[in-house]
Amino acid sequence: MAREYSDRPGRASSETSQTLPAASDPPVSYQRARLGDLLGRVRETSSVVERFFDGGPLRRYVWQLARSMEMHRAGRNANAMAFDLFLALLPMLALAGWALTHFVTAGEESLRANSLLADLTPDELSGIIRTHFESLSAATLAPVAAISGWWLASSAFHTMIGVFEEAFDCPRRPWWKSRLLALGYALVGMAVLVLSSVLGMTLTTPPGLLGELMVQLRAHGLLRHTLVFVGLSVMTAFFALLYGVAIQRPGVRRRIWPGATLAAGLGSSASFLFGYYAPQVARFALFYGGLAAVAILLLWLWVWCVALLLGAELNVLLEDRQRGRA
Repeated sequence: MAREYSDRPGRASSETSQTLPAASDPPVSYQRARLGDLLGRVRETSSVVERFFDGGPLRRYVWQLARSMEMHRAGRNANAMAFDLFLALLPMLALAGWALTHFVTAGEESLRANSLLADLTPDELSGIIRTHFESLSAATLAPVAAISGWWLASSAFHTMIGVFEEAFDCPRRPWWKSRLLALGYALVGMAVLVLSSVLGMTLTTPPGLLGELMVQLRAHGLLRHTLVFVGLSVMTAFFALLYGVAIQRPGVRRRIWPGATLAAGLGSSASFLFGYYAPQVARFALFYGGLAAVAILLLWLWVWCVALLLGAELNVLLEDRQRGRA
């Protein structure tokens, strides 16, 4: 009797020790089941998305563009390009304003009011652009300051050339060739800024028959749309120049205009939408304070950089498709 009594606690303790881990098994198995169910839903959603984008040639193009942007880490590259453009934009605006007022015989107020660049930017950026565009208008610019600003402005284009060479496996240029090309791009960019103001002034105060046409456009409310169209055309031509020279693909028939048109259209559309949305956010200035305009400028530049990379991806995709058919 005593032996049986003494054995019972041992058996009870062993049974308890065997059943304790079993009590924790259901939560682990439940979590594994939840994880497996979640992974199954992700695979199912991925297959549905792939089937959707495989439903036609246009959808396949969009899917391939999205995968190429992800593979080439377009978001990270756009961050670097936007930061360099932020540092380069102000010297470019200042140098362009200095060149405009010193070499173009027009009033400062007319050039400032009719710049096509202001039509492609959110309203919050107009003050920054016009301030720096005029900052050197009445100043005597020293050669060292001009060269320093030119060099700083070219850094953004130097980064862009490196991004294109890495993403599309282009032949590497020597450093000095890339820097000279970037300096040329910066010079062309400043010329585009000057040309935008000259074109805006010419279209708003034109002589002769063109003046009558502009009067009719203003009467029908189409003058601003005309200025925007001309500005987009200038941006498209500038992007086509970037794609045609910066991206080297020997032995491939190049395509530059589809990507340039896409980049200019998406960038300007996003700018207009963002310019409309940003003033509606009442807390935006509350959080950023005096840096609100800088934050908007950085985000605006990032949008344009993403559009620029997307246009390059489209050109390369079209070139590869055309080479595959040949």
